[in-house]
Amino acid sequence: MHNIFLISSTAEDEVLFSFVSGILLLFINYIIFEVFESLAASSEYQKKTLLYEQQLELCSRQAEEREIQNTEIRLLRHDMKQHLVSILGMINSGKNEEAASYLTSFLEKGTSKKINEISHSGNIVVDSLVNYKSSIARKQNIEFCTNIFIPPVMPFQNGNLTIILGNLLENALEACRQMNSGHPKIDLEMSYQKGILSIVVWNTFEGDRYTDGQKHFLTTKKNPAHHGLGLFSIEQAVAACNGEAITQVEGNIFKAVVILYQEPEK
Repeated sequence: MHNIFLISSTAEDEVLFSFVSGILLLFINYIIFEVFESLAASSEYQKKTLLYEQQLELCSRQAEEREIQNTEIRLLRHDMKQHLVSILGMINSGKNEEAASYLTSFLEKGTSKKINEISHSGNIVVDSLVNYKSSIARKQNIEFCTNIFIPPVMPFQNGNLTIILGNLLENALEACRQMNSGHPKIDLEMSYQKGILSIVVWNTFEGDRYTDGQKHFLTTKKNPAHHGLGLFSIEQAVAACNGEAITQVEGNIFKAVVILYQEPEK
């Protein structure tokens, strides 16, 4: 545009050319900005869609586990009378040892398919994530402890909460999977009071942890170009919630602390 104005000021016969060129440049800039905004909106839409899909998958998995448990309970209630009649008959016949054996077998059968849910806060996002990750930890012989005191509803977007909690637990699981010795363990603490949500996750690990010089821990996976995005995603989600995140290493313990603050009412 600067060169066009210089041409028009030095050559009067180029005024029309300068005017048309200026209009074309402005039009091209407008088109570029429109395309950029469209791509940005599409990217944001895809991100939200992915988050909603993850939340729906978690809710569906939670519902399936609850349905399995409820079905088991209904079957036990249906057969309870017949079992009690059988046990009573054994006791009346003096077959106490047989009755005890029957009762033991009945109790083992009744608890064999019980779903071990360690989170019962009523918050569907937190309960689904924690219960799902804990089930994975149990299958991989990783100790998973929780201490959760939160209400069913909190003033934070479920999408950001899913990113933060999901990535924290997945990073902890990944660190425990890489342990060749020692006792892999994950501990989760959550509390909510006066508009402040505190999330503390610590896990055991082996090896060294390195930073990039800006207190950002680097991934230990073989292909760092395609990994290590978990903590970055957490930082973005924490910033969107007007919060702060702190990570530190103490011996063989990696600890991540996230504090989210409720936005003041306008």
